[in-house]
Amino acid sequence: MNSSWRSSVSLVEETAAVVRERVFAGRYQPGDRLAQEELSAELGLSRTPLREAYRVLAQDGLLDVDPGGTARVATWDARRLSEAYEFRQALGTTAVRLACPRLGERTLSELERLAAEQSRASGKSFHRLGSAFHCLLLEASGNSHLQRNESLVRMTEEVFRPRYGLLREHILAVSAAHAAVVSSLRAGDQDSAELQIRSYISHELHIISQQERLSQ
Repeated sequence: MNSSWRSSVSLVEETAAVVRERVFAGRYQPGDRLAQEELSAELGLSRTPLREAYRVLAQDGLLDVDPGGTARVATWDARRLSEAYEFRQALGTTAVRLACPRLGERTLSELERLAAEQSRASGKSFHRLGSAFHCLLLEASGNSHLQRNESLVRMTEEVFRPRYGLLREHILAVSAAHAAVVSSLRAGDQDSAELQIRSYISHELHIISQQERLSQ
């Protein structure tokens, strides 16, 4: 395996990371077209690694790429977002079970901080804090397969969930569920922590379903 191959792979990964972070930051919005010629010129690279980066991001579900190679930031409908949250329930409940016996004070304190700040947050800040909370749980699980789903967590929380609105009662319910997760983990109660994750996911699914009905 030669070094030029490894360099090519690294370039594709780095390019995908740049585009991914721009979507998470809101620079690219759902539905936006990402012109290959413009982005390749801006990043100073050929279209080949850019096309490969688009392919990687399409596999993640972050981009939609048509047969002609035109890429757009994905626009998830309620069904697709709900399916992502249903999958995240499996991720989250597994993560807390694996994390529970290995959590140290530093991680527990950080989870508490994120839940507390989320109770006082609004808008994008609220969603980013929730994203950080669940990504930290994946990291704390110590399982590399779970950790690879960090992008999915960020996509649902930071990109696609915000369109369904945010009420004060929702902020309180979610931050309370997250605080209860940490409390359960501190007590070593895996069953209770898992129950709170399920409660959080159920609440999100209810909000999505409710807002979808109202928009019809």
